Amino acid sequence: MMSTINTSACTTEPSLQKSELVEKEEKEHYDDVAEAEAEADDSEKADNEEMRRQMGELPTLAFLPQHRRQLLRLLDKLLSFHQWVDAARVISLLLQSSPTGTLTEIQLRRLFMAMCEIEKRLGDAADFHHEVKRRLGEYIEEMISPSMNATAKLELANFYFSQGEYQEAYGEVKKAQMAWSHENLAQDTHGKGNPFMNLTLGMICYKLWYKNAIPEDMKIQRSDVIGPAWEERGIFDSDLEAGFEGPSVFLARGLDTRLLPIKLRPMYEDIEICIQKYRQLADNNVYEEGVQCLRNALHSSPPKSASLDALEPLIQLLLLGDRVTDAGAELVKACFQFDYSAIPFGLRARFVECFAPKEVNTISSCYQAALKIDATCSSYVEGLIKIHGNRNTSNEHSIMVLLEMIPRHIDAMVPSGDLVGLVGRDCVGREVKTSVWEELASCFLTVSNYFQGRIMSEILSERIVRATWKTRFRWWKEKHFRETSLFSQATISEQACIAGSSNTESTLPLLPGDDELLARKAACACHLYGPSDEYVVQALNLLNIRGNNDDISFLEMHMQSALNFCGSVGSH
Repeated sequence: MMSTINTSACTTEPSLQKSELVEKEEKEHYDDVAEAEAEADDSEKADNEEMRRQMGELPTLAFLPQHRRQLLRLLDKLLSFHQWVDAARVISLLLQSSPTGTLTEIQLRRLFMAMCEIEKRLGDAADFHHEVKRRLGEYIEEMISPSMNATAKLELANFYFSQGEYQEAYGEVKKAQMAWSHENLAQDTHGKGNPFMNLTLGMICYKLWYKNAIPEDMKIQRSDVIGPAWEERGIFDSDLEAGFEGPSVFLARGLDTRLLPIKLRPMYEDIEICIQKYRQLADNNVYEEGVQCLRNALHSSPPKSASLDALEPLIQLLLLGDRVTDAGAELVKACFQFDYSAIPFGLRARFVECFAPKEVNTISSCYQAALKIDATCSSYVEGLIKIHGNRNTSNEHSIMVLLEMIPRHIDAMVPSGDLVGLVGRDCVGREVKTSVWEELASCFLTVSNYFQGRIMSEILSERIVRATWKTRFRWWKEKHFRETSLFSQATISEQACIAGSSNTESTLPLLPGDDELLARKAACACHLYGPSDEYVVQALNLLNIRGNNDDISFLEMHMQSALNFCGSVGSH
C-alpha cells in the first residue's frame, strides 16, 4: 500500500513541474506582449507630442547648454553669410527651447541684436517676427538685473527709431528711463538721468515733433540735404532794420540744412507775422521735452560720448524753433566744454557766418581752432579761404593765417594712389582740393610780389617754424610732388603724339579737370622748390601736350615770380 502511494507521488511531481513551467512561459509571453504594447503606446504618444510641439501646441523640450552654444555659433555663421531666413529659424528655435533663466544676459543681447538686424532685412515677411518679439519681451521683463532691463529696452527703442517707428520708440525709451531711474536713483543727484537715454529720447522727440508739427512742404527731403534752407523770400535790408525783437532764422544769410533742416516758405506778408506764425510750431510739449533731454545729454557730468553727439541735433532743434540766441549760447559753452573736438568750433563758425557775418575775427578763430584739431576737413579750410582769401595785398595778417593753416591741412592729406594728384581714382577723399592748391599758390605769389622781406624774415626767425617747413619740404616732395608719375604720364602722351594718334585725349591718363589741379599743384611746387624743379618742368610739358592755354598761362605766371621757399629756408 505504501509503495503504491509513493509511486503515485513520483508520477505527479514531474507533471506539476511541467505545468508550472508552462504557466511561467505564458506569463512571460503576456508580459512581453504588454511591454511591447506599452512601448508602442509610448512611441505613439511621443510622436503625437513631437507633432504637437512642431505645431506650437506644446512647448519645445529644453536644450542642453552645449546645444545652445552650438546653435549660437551657427547663428553667427548664418548672419555673417546673410542667410536671414535660416538665422530667423535658429533664433525662434533657441527661444522656444530655452526656459526662462537658461540664457545669459550676453546670449540674450546677441539674440536681440540679431533679431533687430533680421527684421531690418526681412521686415514683416518673416513669420517668426511676432513670436520672437513676444518671447524676447518675456525674457527682458523677467531679467533679474534692472540695468539689463533698461539697456535692452533702450536698444529696442533705438531699433524702432532706426525703422522710423517713432511712437513705439518713444514708449520703449520711457520704460527704459523708468527702469534706469529706479536702479540709479541715489546716484543721479542732479536729476539729469542717463546721458545715452537722454540722447535717445531727445532724438525721438525731435523726430516725432518734426514729423507731426512741420508741414510737408517745409520738410527736407533726401535731395534737399545740401543747399540753403530757404527759397528766395525777397527779404531786403529794410526788413532787417524793421526793429523786430531778437534774431531770427528768417533774417539769416546762407543758413544751410546742417544747421536748419527745413525749407522756409516765401514771405508774402509782414515779416513779423511770418516769424510769429513759424514760432508757434515749436509751442509743443514734445518739442520742449526734446530740447530738455538733448540739453541734459549735452551737459552731463562727466561728459560721455553721448554728450558731444547731442550738440548738433540740439542746435538744429533750437534753430527749428527760431531760438537763435539760445543756440548761440549753447555753441559758446560747447567750445569750452569740448575743446578737444573740432565739431563745436566748426558749427559755431558756420553759425556766426550766418547770423553775425561782420564778426570776422570770431569766425576765423573758430575755423583755425577746428583745423588745429582736425586738419583733414576741407570745409574748415574753405571757410578760412572765404574770409581771408581776397588776396588783398595790404592784409598781411590774412596771408600769414592762410600760410599757417593751408599747409597744416595739406600735411594731413596723404594721397593713397600711385598716381598722386589724379582726381576720381584711388586717392579720392585724400587729395587736396584744387581750390586749396590755387589759394596757396596765390598766397606764395602775393608774398613774392609784396611781402617777401617781412613775411619771410618772420617765418625764418622762428626756429620751430623753420624746422617744420624743412620737414614739410621733404614730406610734400614724397607725397604730393613726385615727378616720377608725371614723367611716365608725359612719356605716354609724347608717344601718342609721335604715333599720330587722332584722339590723344583718350590716351592721356589725366581725367577732365586734372589738368587744372596739376597746374595749381605745379604752381605751388615752383614757389617751394624753384621753377627748375623736375615736377614743375614735367607738369608744364604735360600741360603743353594737353593744350590747355589757361592752365599753361597760370603756371607760367607763377614760374616767372617763383618764391623758391625751400632755398630760402635751407640757407638759414
